[in-house]
Amino acid sequence: MLSDRQKSFWKFTFFYFLEGAPIGFLWWALPTLLKQTQWKIEDITYFTALLAFPWTLKFLWAPLVDKQSQKWGYRNVILLCQLGMIVGVVPVALYFHSLPFAWFGGLLVAHAICAATQDVAIDGWAMASVGENDRGRLNAAMQAGMLTARWAFGAGLLLIPNISVNLGLCMIAGLVCSAPFVMLLLKNQRAPESAEHAVGAWLWGRARNPAVLRNLGIALLSGAGFEAIGAVAGPALLALGYVQTEIGWFYTASVIVMIVGSWVGGVAADKVGHARAFLRTIVALFVLCAAAGFAHSSGSSLFLVFLILVYMAIGTFTAVSYSYFMDKSANEEYPATMFSTFMAGTNGCEAASAFLVGRLVAQWNYGTAFIVMGALSLLSCPLFKVVETSRDSMRENDHPHPGP
Repeated sequence: MLSDRQKSFWKFTFFYFLEGAPIGFLWWALPTLLKQTQWKIEDITYFTALLAFPWTLKFLWAPLVDKQSQKWGYRNVILLCQLGMIVGVVPVALYFHSLPFAWFGGLLVAHAICAATQDVAIDGWAMASVGENDRGRLNAAMQAGMLTARWAFGAGLLLIPNISVNLGLCMIAGLVCSAPFVMLLLKNQRAPESAEHAVGAWLWGRARNPAVLRNLGIALLSGAGFEAIGAVAGPALLALGYVQTEIGWFYTASVIVMIVGSWVGGVAADKVGHARAFLRTIVALFVLCAAAGFAHSSGSSLFLVFLILVYMAIGTFTAVSYSYFMDKSANEEYPATMFSTFMAGTNGCEAASAFLVGRLVAQWNYGTAFIVMGALSLLSCPLFKVVETSRDSMRENDHPHPGP
């Protein structure tokens, strides 16, 4: 009884659930669990940044995903990626205690590479399935699936007393192994074969386009504040005296408010415009990151309140920013590659922010680090305004002329 539009929303909610589960454990639960095993904060943030790195580089092999999706269909590309994810995570889950650190890290990075590649195919499928006027709601639905999985396999695991790293990995491995069987039930869809230029000529043309470069600058800078807070939220709460189960309940609440924030932001962005909603959210997040920083420095219990508000704004930011970048990618000859390039920028921001905030915390404290990283995100605003006020750049971005 569902319309095709509603079916698309549910389908991509499911896709993002599958994608969000491993990320929830690796980026939410794992840092807290490792901190309790006496890992140094610098080592934790280094490892977190390493796991985020494949998402930063995924644009390099995104053209292959575009091409193979034309031949095999999106579903089959995703299935191949899921098999790679199984190969990466299952040995770590089974032999966690006996694996050398190099194997532990290397296999999880391999898992992350396959997950990042799957991400490219899912986003390409989404742009081919849903029109521009529904992209805010589409991204809100996808964020709901991803955040639910992050809670279940991130915050939810922290609520289990005495949960261990290897038990969490076993649960992730079980989900990843079951996902391909579910995917086989979905109807396949091929990417449209509309490209006129070779990938190399197209990439060279886009790399020289001012509007593309400015949008990439926005992707690299706009999320610095909240990405930094997200990377060390668990350790920051531990520093204020919160215990593991309390942090688990915090992440539970944060998932709820992020889903609310993403849905409100997605609906509003479809009404007022994705670009305008994006810019306003960047400014709001800076204010909240700064407030959280001051509260942590003073040891105030208000830190938890501001942190919850930060996570609500993160939900809004994700829905409106993804909608904005989909608008800039959907009409490209290689849409998944273009969108993956922008998403690589956002993940580069995540990796760099996680790395930098660990050093700032070690040098100063959590509060100062949050304020500095929040201010860094504001550097994207002038670039954003240039993109929105330059008609020529916008025309080039919407109607590209790739190649020399």
